[in-house]
Amino acid sequence: MSGELIGNTVSAIRSISITVNTADRERCRGVWIGTTNDYDFSFDGINWVTFKSCGAGSCLGIQVVGVRINSGSAAPSAGDIIFLY
Repeated sequence: MSGELIGNTVSAIRSISITVNTADRERCRGVWIGTTNDYDFSFDGINWVTFKSCGAGSCLGIQVVGVRINSGSAAPSAGDIIFLY
């Protein structure tokens, strides 16, 4: 997986909508939540951590490499989860 971010205290300069349930994306600076749900996030590409009741319109300051919907481990739909880089 990607190493540590350089300048990780500055704002994001690009984004991507996540539509896969794998933990192989480039490490992001933060995550924007488009749809309220329980989500699993992977920080290391192997393990998953559940974040309950993530609210639509919120931005999480976490650096992760994967996300999936907690119920059934499905991939998010377009616009549900945006990784910020």
